[in-house]
Amino acid sequence: MEKMNIKKISEVENPLFSRKEFCFEITSQAVPSHEEVKAILKEKFSFNPELLRIKSIKGKFGKQVFDVYVNLYGSEEEFKRIVKKTKQEIEKEKKKIEEEAKAKAEAKKVAEEAKKVALEAKEAEVKEAEKPVEEVKTEEAKEESKVEEVKTEEAKEESKVEEVKAEASQ
Repeated sequence: MEKMNIKKISEVENPLFSRKEFCFEITSQAVPSHEEVKAILKEKFSFNPELLRIKSIKGKFGKQVFDVYVNLYGSEEEFKRIVKKTKQEIEKEKKKIEEEAKAKAEAKKVAEEAKKVALEAKEAEVKEAEKPVEEVKTEEAKEESKVEEVKTEEAKEESKVEEVKAEASQ
């Protein structure tokens, strides 16, 4: 923010609208924006920017001096009761509400996806927990088949031994 000099020209109390009407003279290289004016008034005069309504910023031809007309309201309720919102402010609020609704919908969608992923993970864990039982069963079956193979091999060997004994006795 460039250097701006500010000087209070007038102050009028308006009890009908519960506000004070100020006129300031600002010296600056360029026309100050509404946000800059609010920031300067907050800094120099400790005004609450939420209760300020800038009526106009008027420049003087060929000079770097600007007249700023400001209304300062006593409370937020009075401000809302008296000041009507401009089309730009209404549109800005609508966009903000729409963005919040989109953000909520997106957050809800992300939460649902997270729940799905969590459920899938739990199902996968349950399946994995069941798999080892099946694997144990298949391993036991393999061991049993090996035991049976060993028994059949022993039986074959015994039968060979008996044949050899039978041949030897003949």
